Amino acid sequence: MDLDDTETGLSSAQNQRSRLLQSTSVLDNTSTRLDNAQAMAAESEAVGAGILQSLFGQRIQLEGARDGLDEADGSIGRAQGTIKKMVRQ
Repeated sequence: MDLDDTETGLSSAQNQRSRLLQSTSVLDNTSTRLDNAQAMAAESEAVGAGILQSLFGQRIQLEGARDGLDEADGSIGRAQGTIKKMVRQ
């Protein structure tokens, strides 16, 4: 093995090391991005759950209001019938 072969071997080893370090850096960056994406997904899920809970509460309120209006409508109908009877007499 002469001097050129030794330099070529070192250069090749250095290139491999450089590529390995670059690949490791890319992997680390990708892992960080993935962790950030997972954290964002968990946060979005929590916000979505809160919104669903709020909407459920609003649904309950609206159903109660509707039931109250239905009851009031029935009372108004009975009152109208009573008034019509009173007017006829």
